[in-house]
Amino acid sequence: MGQLVNIENRAGETIRLDGAKFIPVEKVVQLQPPGMWGFLSWRRPSMVLVEHPDGTEEILKIQDTTRQAQITLLLIGIAGSLLIWLINKKS
Repeated sequence: MGQLVNIENRAGETIRLDGAKFIPVEKVVQLQPPGMWGFLSWRRPSMVLVEHPDGTEEILKIQDTTRQAQITLLLIGIAGSLLIWLINKKS
């Protein structure tokens, strides 16, 4: 029996530039409800691993501004609904 939620990081194709290696990494979230043959999958870039020519490594995290905007809009909607409910409750 499979997992309900599976979260993993997957490395993409390595890109070489000026002796450095750039490896994009994406986060994959898969949701498979029990008894269903299919699943929902959400993929988003999460970071880039940089391997410099001198052997040092650096991780550059990627900010997901779309997700941040979606969460902000959701919170505004919830706050607006609560405000409307409180105003109608007093009437």
